[in-house]
Amino acid sequence: MLDNFRKVGIVWNHSTNQIYQRMRVASSDDHGRKLVVQITNDYVLENTSKVELRLYWEIRDKKGFNDFTLIDAEHGIYEIYFSRGMLENKGTHKAWLHAIDTTGSITSEVFGIEVFKGIELEALEGTEDFSALNSALGRVVEIETQEQKRVDNEKLRETAESARKAAETTRDTNETARKTAETNRVNAENTRDTNETARKTAETNRVTKENIRESNEVIRQKRYNELKDLDVTKLEDDVEDVRTEMLNAAYLANEGQENIDFKIETNDVPVYWRSHIQSKIDNINTIHKNGGRDVSSIAFITDIHYERSAGHYGKLLNEISRKSDIHHIINNGDMLSKRVTKKEFLELMREAQRKFGTLLNKTYFSMGNHDDNPYHTNDDGNWDKLVNDKEQFSEYFRYLGNNVTMGSSGKYYYVDDHNFKIRIIILDSIDIPYIKSGNVGKYRGQNMWAYREEQLDWFGNTALNVPDNSWHVLVASHMPPYATGVEGFGGTTRNADMARKILQAFKNKTSYSGSSASNVESDLKATVSVNFSGKGGNVIGWFSGHVHYDNMVDMPEGIKLITTLCDGWEPWADAPTKTMGTTTEHAFDILSINTNLKRVNLTRVGAGSNRTFNY
Repeated sequence: MLDNFRKVGIVWNHSTNQIYQRMRVASSDDHGRKLVVQITNDYVLENTSKVELRLYWEIRDKKGFNDFTLIDAEHGIYEIYFSRGMLENKGTHKAWLHAIDTTGSITSEVFGIEVFKGIELEALEGTEDFSALNSALGRVVEIETQEQKRVDNEKLRETAESARKAAETTRDTNETARKTAETNRVNAENTRDTNETARKTAETNRVTKENIRESNEVIRQKRYNELKDLDVTKLEDDVEDVRTEMLNAAYLANEGQENIDFKIETNDVPVYWRSHIQSKIDNINTIHKNGGRDVSSIAFITDIHYERSAGHYGKLLNEISRKSDIHHIINNGDMLSKRVTKKEFLELMREAQRKFGTLLNKTYFSMGNHDDNPYHTNDDGNWDKLVNDKEQFSEYFRYLGNNVTMGSSGKYYYVDDHNFKIRIIILDSIDIPYIKSGNVGKYRGQNMWAYREEQLDWFGNTALNVPDNSWHVLVASHMPPYATGVEGFGGTTRNADMARKILQAFKNKTSYSGSSASNVESDLKATVSVNFSGKGGNVIGWFSGHVHYDNMVDMPEGIKLITTLCDGWEPWADAPTKTMGTTTEHAFDILSINTNLKRVNLTRVGAGSNRTFNY
């Protein structure tokens, strides 16, 4: 209870060695008065955990020292109770503080401690003379006790509050868990309802198909009974009508099941396509009417993959071409992707080409990476199965004759639409040499794509040499010439960067000279130089396939790259679903080019959506 009366404090600034306080103490303060010292370094606190502190004193012929106790090392605070030996010598003591650490020691300047005469307790007869002091001290104890109780109660209150908050948190957590469980239950119930609805719908569809099948059988039997006794040669038209009617009904009933022969040819567009095709024709004709003399339309179809095709692309294109005056069709490669013999492969290619009918002579083919029958491995001895470059020309390009202006291989060429000043340039992105190495081909289109020097020179110095700079150029190749941002494409076409820079120079009416990258194979290396100063023209865009996905990307050269969803049944990743027996079983674009507005409207036929861009 004497703590509030005991404390005498000084500060020792050991940087100046000065003590700033003088102390007085009674000779009767036996263990009742303590000296508190704070050591600073120019008033900056230091950690003194490794510093010992002593008090040295002397008066007349008496000397002594006492050790301090470290109270707070972080703030440099020490304390010591004045010893009995010191307090017995009344008068002013000379005193020094002496600090010792691991590096040495330091002593303060001298300061004074005055010991004055205190109470002579032994001379007192009783304790009554101290009643006032005892009363005051008792009151101090009472106050301290009450304060301690208050502090203890506050701690209890804080503990109770923490427990309350913890309980509240637990309650909230449990409530959240309950709500989550309820949500999961509702979701599970909804899923069950959805599955049940799907089951009922599937059953309804099954019953509907069965009814259609039974109805078709009644029609078939009725017509058979009507015709069986007649001369069939006189009724060919009737029979064809019945076959068409049955085929269209079968499409609707089976929705693409493989047991239906979809390769049966009729002269008409399948019934389930008619409304869709007419709406596309109306859209294209509206664009033509609004644009007048400034608009020309070109059909663009890619990645037919005929062995996985509904086979109606020819009928659809003929219907649109006939009713919307489409004069040019680009077939951008990958007609097949089947591992068969060369003979079987070429027979399928001819069958796929015949689907275009009378449109074939204005259908411009671009070589795809599957069109040389490359699926055979080296273990197969693939050389005899590959369709080489000379065979490719004869089978895929010879029919074009004088309709186009060909490069040396015949697999890259251009065609002009003089009425609209549009030049269509078809490039061969599978421009590889067919070199026999043992019983295999050194290169094959499946995984080797390139533009060689001869084609690049033709592209820059012949194909892009348009009559004047008012012409508009459209470039097409199966492989995209650029990969960044093109969904579905991660490969590299050798020298494609050079082809892009040639087209950039044409657009900007500048020059370009360049060579292949160092890692390009020696058979494919190229060097080219072009100069379009004072000429050049307008670039509509570069159109590609291969990726089975709709992309529209701005290439670094300031030219738009457009890819179109595959016409076959295998779209890439999240592309629109293709469903047999519906209008999503095919997909191609009609490019309506307004050369005055420099705008292209892409009308999508089949799966996917219309697109538009300016150039």
